Parts: sequence; structure tokens; C-alpha cells
Amino acid sequence: MSLLQIHIPEHFTGDAASLTPASLDVQASEACRWVLRDSVGSVLRRGEGPLEAMPRADSVQVVVPSSLVLLAQVKVPTRNRRKMFQLLPYIVEEKLMYDPDSIHVAAGPQLPGGETVVAVIDKAWMKRVIGALQSAGLPPWRMWPETLMPAVPLGTWTVVWNGLEGFVRTGMVSGQSLDGGSAEVPPLGLLLAAKEAAVKGSAPRKINLLLAEGSNQPDLESWATRLGIKVAVADPWDWSVAAYGMEKGVNLLQGEFAPARFEPDLRQRLRIPLILAGIVVALQLGGGLADWMMLSYEKRQLDTDMQKAFRQAFPEAKVVVDAPLQMQRNLAELRHTQGLSDPADFLPVLAKAAPVLSRPEPVSIQTIQYEKGVLKIDVQLRGSQTPEQMRGRFQSAGMKADIEKVETPKSGGAIVRLMLKGEGL
Repeated sequence: MSLLQIHIPEHFTGDAASLTPASLDVQASEACRWVLRDSVGSVLRRGEGPLEAMPRADSVQVVVPSSLVLLAQVKVPTRNRRKMFQLLPYIVEEKLMYDPDSIHVAAGPQLPGGETVVAVIDKAWMKRVIGALQSAGLPPWRMWPETLMPAVPLGTWTVVWNGLEGFVRTGMVSGQSLDGGSAEVPPLGLLLAAKEAAVKGSAPRKINLLLAEGSNQPDLESWATRLGIKVAVADPWDWSVAAYGMEKGVNLLQGEFAPARFEPDLRQRLRIPLILAGIVVALQLGGGLADWMMLSYEKRQLDTDMQKAFRQAFPEAKVVVDAPLQMQRNLAELRHTQGLSDPADFLPVLAKAAPVLSRPEPVSIQTIQYEKGVLKIDVQLRGSQTPEQMRGRFQSAGMKADIEKVETPKSGGAIVRLMLKGEGL
């Protein structure tokens, strides 16, 4: 099987995915380096350009710049991979202060101490790159962070540097990107990492320096003096050679970005059945479109009727934005004026939540807060319960439930903060 290796630049936007192979005006951020190999790994062709101009292959391997990926080690309270992917963004949020909705977290190997290596990358960047690759007919099968690609012999570190920036691999599953540096002074990030390792007594005996193509060799003696570690130049850095045959590390194509397990020969055998299935789907969509248009018309009529009913009940209202919501709020005010409780009040909401909290699989309630119709409950899960299962139970009880955050204390058992709303809110 042929293999196409692609190195995606840091500032890739995907705007060049629609360019033709003959286009010469390609922005630097859209031009990707690529290498095409045959079934035994021999290089057939190599080049640089937009995705659309690249040759096709049976398998596509993508390399991501080290500056876009953060490597960390976290404690995951479950070994179930499905549950783990649900918890990882919240665990990373607690440790690294990232918004869980904006990041993609891929899991690597588990360390002897019980912690799991994770790679964190911007989710929007991942979607943009994978979308551009798929649009160009190059669906990726593997996506590796460049940080973990160079070899790192025991007792050494490996630095890849192009004269302006680079990265360092400090262990089998650890490393970081590097900015700056000069011929006399190593990058600041490398200086800090070396100082921290010296304090911990884990400094390497040697740093192997791999220079990118076109880079000048720095003053090795000056670097070694400032780092307190011997520095030696090794073979020139070739990302495609390092990535070829790579199986260990952290593959970023996990969770929602996992590729479909669809082999090329199977795709060829199913080509005609898939075409026929597409025709059937198209016919069904034609009928579905007519149903959608009818339902859309009925919805507009219902919205008009609801606004009319609201204005009749509350003629003093000047603006109607959301008739059902405004009706609920006005009814709540009328109930309070008459001394009656509303479904959004504290006691009715708590009464509705109580049966869920006292089910056969009990939870430990940590705190309860109520404000403006929202009940916030911090609960510690027991056994095999997951945050999504707990939210589903409240939803089954007729409540609106959202997960605000998840914490994983060292004592075990995830602590989940749920935001609950009563019926009709």
C-alpha cells in the first residue's frame, strides 16, 4: 500500500483546499510539505504545495507541528475508553485551565504511576485541517505530534532546531516546543527545562541536536556551557523519515476525530451498492424535503398563534421576542403576587430532584446553591456512574440538566456540578 505523508504548517487555514494543481499563487500558510512512499517505504516523490495538488495514496499520515500540541500527564478515574474520552476535557480543564469545549484531548499510554499521557490541541484547528484533507480526497489515517517523533536514547534529550524555533523531546512521552535561541544562546524554554531537571536530579548527560534543512550549526560549546549539559550534533532532521513506520506515541485521531475503519479494497467492492444506496437516499430526501416544508409552515403558524394568545393575555407587553418564555415569566409573577409557588421556585425544583438523588445508586451531595430558577448541586459519584449518566437521570425526570464542571479528587470518584432547572424553564 502506498503512503502519503503530509506536514501541516502551524498557521494552516484550509483556504487553499480549492486551488487547482496548476495554481502557482499559494500562501505560505497553505503550502504543505509531502512525501509519497511505496509499499516498502521507498520515496517515490516529494514536494510542497496545496492539498489539492498532492498525489493520492492508499493511506495518509499527517504530522502536526509541536507548537500546536501540549503534552501532559493526568490521572483518569476509569479505564473504560468511552467514559475516558468523556472525562478527559474536564480533567484537563481542572489541571491546565482550558475550556473543555475548545480543546481536543487524545490519550496516550498509561505510565507506571497510574497517570495517562495526553496530547491537547485546539479543536477548531483540528476540524479545519481534517475538513480540508477530506475535501481534497486525503482522509487521514494517523496524525502524530512532531514532538514525539525524534529518537531519544536513554539518558539523553533530543532537540530539533531550525535557527529560530524548534522543540525538545525529553522522554518517551514528554517534550515541548521551543521559541527563539541564537548561535550563542539556546532557546529559553530549553534553558528552563534543563534547570528544572537539574534541580530534580534528572538532567540528561547529553543533548542530541538535530538541525532542520538549511539551518546553521550553533556554537555547541556556548550552548553546553549555558545549559550545563554536553551538546552534540546528530543527523539532520527529516520529519518524514521519523514518522515512517511510527506506531507508538499519541495518535491525535481519537474520539470524534477517529477515522472510519474502511479499507480501500472493501471500498472498491462496495462502490456499486453504495451508489444504489445513494440513489435511494436521494429519493427519500426528496419526500423528506416536502415534509420539512409543510412542518416549517405549520411552525410559523403556531408561532403566530402563540404571539396572538400572549398579546391577548398581556396587552401591556410592548415587545414579543419569545412568547412561551415571556408567558412563563409573567405567570410566575402572577403566582408570586397571589402567594402561590412557581415550578421554578427552590422547593419545587428541589422536590423534583430529590427522587433522582435517592436512587439505588446513591450519590454524595457536596453543596447545593439556588439562584434565579437554577439549582446547582455538587455531587460525588460512586461506583461506575458517569457525569453523562447522572445528567440523563435528571432529564428523564423532566428536568433540564447541564454539566457545569467535573473534578477528580485524589480520593477517587468524580465530583460533578449540575445545573438543574424545573419544568417549563
